[in-house]
Amino acid sequence: MAFYRLTFLFIAIVTLSACKNDGLSDYKIENTTFVSTVNSELIFQQQLNLELQKNANDNHLVNLGLKRTRNLENYLSELKSLTLDIDWQMVMLSDQQKNKIEQLQKSTSDYKINLFSMLVESDQNMIGYHVKAINPEGLKNTDVRIWAENKVNYLQQNLRETQELKP
Repeated sequence: MAFYRLTFLFIAIVTLSACKNDGLSDYKIENTTFVSTVNSELIFQQQLNLELQKNANDNHLVNLGLKRTRNLENYLSELKSLTLDIDWQMVMLSDQQKNKIEQLQKSTSDYKINLFSMLVESDQNMIGYHVKAINPEGLKNTDVRIWAENKVNYLQQNLRETQELKP
């Protein structure tokens, strides 16, 4: 009797799983939501890139800041070309981001550690935004969703590079 109950339960689970996974997706994220979220994080990243570039005595950090700035500009250019229908309004740092930058600038001996911790966290946020955008409830716009999916490897590379350099 227990065997039949388990068999029935197994069949029911398989059937329900098959019905749920019908290949259809219910995309929910609008371009404007994705763009505003990502753009806010990019503004923060640009501030961190400028902090990297302030390390005049460390050419490697200066070059990293310049490279990340160029990559960020290319990223934004590509995203803007895919979202011409969006009014790209001026985005400011959030109060939380401003506080983080102010605290970073006040730090002394742990400045680089704090800077790299913020870079890692921001890179992780960007990856998270893109993963959310490409999931089954992600971006409604197919072109932007595919573009976001193609950016995940680039963002992971940014994170790896930052983690490797973290003091």
